[in-house]
Amino acid sequence: MLGSIDDLMAETEKEIRSIKSEKIELNIDQVKKVWDEHRGIVESPSTKVTLEKVLINISENSIHVIVPSSVSKEEISQEIQLYQKLRDEFNNNELNIIIDIYRSQFPDLLDTQGSKMYSMKEKYDYLSEKNPELNNLVEKLKLKVDQE
Repeated sequence: MLGSIDDLMAETEKEIRSIKSEKIELNIDQVKKVWDEHRGIVESPSTKVTLEKVLINISENSIHVIVPSSVSKEEISQEIQLYQKLRDEFNNNELNIIIDIYRSQFPDLLDTQGSKMYSMKEKYDYLSEKNPELNNLVEKLKLKVDQE
């Protein structure tokens, strides 16, 4: 038989307090274990690489994930199942997962911003230096090289 609404509310609050008190303390090794297990079942190769190229730290009620780019941040943000696994593992639905971008923490990744655009003339000069026969070909075919 159902009790009154007040009885149900009191019982629910008691259960919530009980669950909150059973939180498991954050442990970096356990966080990494759950993270790696999730990475193992992810089907997307790019997501696997993204999940591999992170730095993980913990503090009180938070897991801090450091990534090299906004693309990585967005990709990890979409891994809702990973978030839930971490919360379930530590019995903590209030667990915060914070993703920060710090490119400087990943010096081994290629720096693509320093690349230079070459003009047609620079490309031609480079190729003709590598293969002098290119000049003969251009002359025989009466081609014009852009001077830009």
